[in-house]
Amino acid sequence: MSILDSEQHSLLVLFACFIIAAVIIVPLKHGVNPGEGHIKDEEGYYAWAVLYSDGYYSLPLDKAEGEYHYHETVSIDPRVSDVVFYAEVRALDGDDKTDDLFVSLGWRNGTQISDAWVRIFLSEDRVLEEKTNIYGNAELHNIPFGPRPVEVFIPSEPPIVFHKTVEVQSNTARYGIYSETNITMLTNSTLENRTIRFLYENGTPAGGLALLKKGWPINYSNSDGEVILSGIEEKYGVFQVGKPVESDIIFYEPVSNIQAFLDGKTCGVTDENGAFFCSVIDKVQLHIMVRDTFKHPMEGVDVVLDKVKMGETDSDGELIFEAELDMKDHSLFFHKKVDGYQIPLASGLGMIDGGLHYINHWPPGPSMLLSWFMRLNIEKLFGLFLYVVLIASTYLLARRFFGYKWALLAALLVMTNSVVVMLFYAQWMGDLASATFCLLGLLLFVKGSERLIAGKRVPPMLLLFTSGLSFAAGVSMRYSSIVLCLPPVFYIIWSLYPRGGRLRGLFSATNIRRAVAVLAPWLIGLLVIGLLLAQYNTTYFGSPFNSGYQSTRTLFTVSETNGNQSLETYQPEESFFEAYFNYDTNTLLNLPRIFVFILCLIPVFFLCLPSILRWRRPLVTALFVWMAGILFIYLSQGWVLNHFFGDIRYYVAIVPAASILSVLILREIWHSSYWTGREGRRKLFILTVVSLLIVSSLLASADLLKNPYTGFQPPPPGPGAETKEVVKVGLIGGTVTKAQGQQQPPQGEKPPPIPTRTLMPTPTQILAGALGLIAIIIVYRTGLICRGKKVHRVV
Repeated sequence: MSILDSEQHSLLVLFACFIIAAVIIVPLKHGVNPGEGHIKDEEGYYAWAVLYSDGYYSLPLDKAEGEYHYHETVSIDPRVSDVVFYAEVRALDGDDKTDDLFVSLGWRNGTQISDAWVRIFLSEDRVLEEKTNIYGNAELHNIPFGPRPVEVFIPSEPPIVFHKTVEVQSNTARYGIYSETNITMLTNSTLENRTIRFLYENGTPAGGLALLKKGWPINYSNSDGEVILSGIEEKYGVFQVGKPVESDIIFYEPVSNIQAFLDGKTCGVTDENGAFFCSVIDKVQLHIMVRDTFKHPMEGVDVVLDKVKMGETDSDGELIFEAELDMKDHSLFFHKKVDGYQIPLASGLGMIDGGLHYINHWPPGPSMLLSWFMRLNIEKLFGLFLYVVLIASTYLLARRFFGYKWALLAALLVMTNSVVVMLFYAQWMGDLASATFCLLGLLLFVKGSERLIAGKRVPPMLLLFTSGLSFAAGVSMRYSSIVLCLPPVFYIIWSLYPRGGRLRGLFSATNIRRAVAVLAPWLIGLLVIGLLLAQYNTTYFGSPFNSGYQSTRTLFTVSETNGNQSLETYQPEESFFEAYFNYDTNTLLNLPRIFVFILCLIPVFFLCLPSILRWRRPLVTALFVWMAGILFIYLSQGWVLNHFFGDIRYYVAIVPAASILSVLILREIWHSSYWTGREGRRKLFILTVVSLLIVSSLLASADLLKNPYTGFQPPPPGPGAETKEVVKVGLIGGTVTKAQGQQQPPQGEKPPPIPTRTLMPTPTQILAGALGLIAIIIVYRTGLICRGKKVHRVV
C-alpha cells in the first residue's frame, strides 16, 4: 500500500513536516538585542508591536526612551563684554545647503581679532574648529541642524573664552535640548589686599621670593611664604615667582614648581618661567533655561556644574542657583533621561493633536497582528502561524484543481523554498504575512465564487466577505500587495466567460448579476479594513494615499514665525503608489541580474512558465496576473537586490503561485499517454525533478540561514577602498580619542570614488540555481516529447 493512497496519509506527511520545521526554527533565539540572530528590520516591527499591544498607535515624545545631552561652558571674565561677536548661518561651500556658519570677531574699538579659535562641539569626540583670519572672520561648514553651542577662544594672558548658541536651521532639524544661561554678579572682588602664599614641593613655606608682575616686583614673601598684594584693582593676573640674584644689575631668576595659594585657594604650580595664573572668586547667580528644539521648556533636566550636580529644572525648564566661581572656564552639562518605550527602528516624527509623536514608518499590519500574539504571550509562534497558513492555503487551492497528491507536492515546494524558509526564520517581517493573507484571500474567493455561482448564498457570501478582509489585511502589511487584489477580478471574468462563445456573451445580464453577487461582498470586506487603513494614513501622513515610507524618519520640517518654531505637515510630492511606476533604462538593463536571483532562489517560477498555454483556465490566468503584478512592482525598483541579499523577500508572493502552476505542468506530463508501458521511467522522471527542485531550495535556504544576522548586510566595498586608521582629537575635557575610519583626503580635495561591485548570488545560491535549471530543462524536454500525446483533462 502506498503511503499516499489516502488523503489522511498525505495530511500526516504535511503535519510531520510542520512539526519538524517548528522544532528546528521556533526555539531559535529571536530578539532585538545585538547578537540575537534576526533581520534588522525585525526590530522595527517588534518594537511597534509592543507599542500597539499597550494601546499606543503613535509614540508621544515624552513616552519615548532616550537620553538627551547638552554641553555649555561659562566664564565670568569681564573682558568678554569688550568683544563684538557676529554670527550668521549661510550657504558657503557650494552645496546650496544653509548649514555653514560665518563668524566675525572684533573689539569695540573696531580692531579685528585674528588667530582666535571658533569651535562647535558636535559630540564628546567630534569638534568643528577654524581660526579667524586677519580680518577676524572664520567659516565652519556642514554643521548638523539644530541649536549648536559655539566656543570662541581668544589668545591672551589669560585666554578669553566665551560661548554663544546659534540655530542651524534649514528646513529640517533633529530633536534635542539646549540651554541658555544668564550670569548675575553678586560680588565684585579684586586682588587688592589679598594674600598669596608660596610653598615648596615638600610643603615648607617659601620665604624670600619675589612676586613679580610684568617683570616688576610687587613684594617679597615673608618667612611664612606670604605676600600681601597692594595696588592691584584687577580680578586676575599672570604673576611670576623669582629669586633675587645679587649683581651689578638686579634681576630675578625664575623659580619653578612653587605651589601658589590665594587666601587658601590653590592657584596652581609655577611653570619653568616661574609663572602662574591667579584670580579671585566671585559669588554669582546662574539662571538656566533648558528648552527643546521647539523651544518648549524641558522639565527634570539634570544640571551639573564642574562635575557637581546643582539640581534639576522645574516645569518651566528653569533652574536658579548661586555659586562661587573664579575666572577660569566652568563646564555646564545638561542631561535628561526618559525611561519609556524603546524608539522603534522604523520611526518618523509628526505632530499629532498638538504634540510631537514618533510614527510607524512601515505599514501597521504586521505589528498589529503580532501585538495580538503578544497579548496571548505566544509571539514566538507568529512565524509558524504564517508558515502554516501559507502552506495550508497552497495545499487547499491546489487540491481543489489537482487532487491531494499533487497538492502535497505544491505544498512541499513552498515549504522548502529558500525565500519562505528565510522569512519563517525572520518571523516578524511583513513580507511573509502579506503573501499569506493574500493567498488565503484568493483561496476563499475561489471557493466562495464557485459556490455562489452554483446557487448557494449565505456561506459563499461569508467566504467572499472574509476573502476581502484577508486581502485588505495583506495590503495593510505591505502596500504593494494592492496588485494582488487584481487576480480575483480576472478569476471571476474567466469563470463567467463562455468557452467557445463571443466576447459579448460575457456581458449578459446573467453574468453581470453573478459578477456583482460575487464581487459585492468581497469589495465590502476589502473596504472594511481598507477604510481603516486610509484613515490611519490620513491621520498620520496627511492623505489616504500617503504612507510612512514618505515620512522623514527622525527629521522633521520646521518653520519659524516671530521666533517661535513649529512643525509643518510633511506633504510629499508624489503618493506612495506613484513611486512604484518609475521604469527607466537602468532598470531594464538590470533585469537579467534580478532574474538570476529569481532562478537561484525561486526556480519554480521558470518551471511554471509553460502553464501559460492553459491561459483559458481561470486559476492559471489569475495566478499569472498574481505573479505579473509582483514583478511589475519590484522589477521597477532599482534598489531591490542592489545591496542586500535579503531583498529577495519582496518576491516571496511568487512562490505559492509558481508552485501551483508548476504542479499543473508536472501533472499533465505525468498523465500523458507517452508513459504507457514506461511506468518505471515515469517514476524516475518525477522523482528526479522533485528531488532537484527541493534540493536547490534547501541549498539556497542553508546559505541564507548560515549567518542570519550578518547575511543580509551590504556587500564589502570594491577593491581599492582601503581603510586606514585616523586619529581624531576631542577637545572636550582635554581627552584624546581614536576612531577607525576611511582615510580622509587632503583639505579642499574631493575624495576619490570608491569602486563598487554589483551584488550577485553567492556560490551556494548559484549551485542551487544550476540544479533548479537542470530540473527545468528536464521538464521542458519531457514536455516536448509528450506534446501531442493524449493528456487527461485537467479541470
